[in-house]
Amino acid sequence: MKKITLSIITMLMVLSIKAQNRSVVELENREFISKNNIKFSPINALVGEISLSYERVIHPKRTLNFTLSQAYTKSNLVTNERGFMSEYNVLLESEIRFYLLKAKKAPQGWFAGVGVLKFYDYLKYKDIILKIDKTIEVFGTGGLVMTGYQWVFIQSLKGFIIEVAGGIDSRISISKVKYRDEIVNPRLKFLIGYSW
Repeated sequence: MKKITLSIITMLMVLSIKAQNRSVVELENREFISKNNIKFSPINALVGEISLSYERVIHPKRTLNFTLSQAYTKSNLVTNERGFMSEYNVLLESEIRFYLLKAKKAPQGWFAGVGVLKFYDYLKYKDIILKIDKTIEVFGTGGLVMTGYQWVFIQSLKGFIIEVAGGIDSRISISKVKYRDEIVNPRLKFLIGYSW
């Protein structure tokens, strides 16, 4: 009888330890809901543009997303002796995102977002043969509509984020110089980052 009682007590202890370990792991996974995300676009970096995004959870199904992008390009006209055109751009976006999947909380899963943007373009054009030396500065505003999917890795790569998104934006110049007033621009994004 003592052996049976000892066996039952040992079995109950082993089962309770196993259950405690499982509940601790489940609790850790459940508690990791990121509030802050920082992301960058590696594809844009290949073409000379730096783009950083910060996303903050404000509600279980909503986030605020802010993006700052900067780009510089310089191209020669026919040969170096003739002239060049250089362009410097800064873009600031703010967007509210609504996460659509019932099973997932922000910032994971499908989202749809709307926002506003501000931009600044500085262009310098110089042609020695035609004797043109022109500088253009443009300030503008606009709006954007985006949809996409965001993965937040919880177990294997804790905190790693991948985002794929697409949408449209519209930009309007508010400067005296009218340049690049475009009705609709398509947008594609691929971002990677970290969540904490």
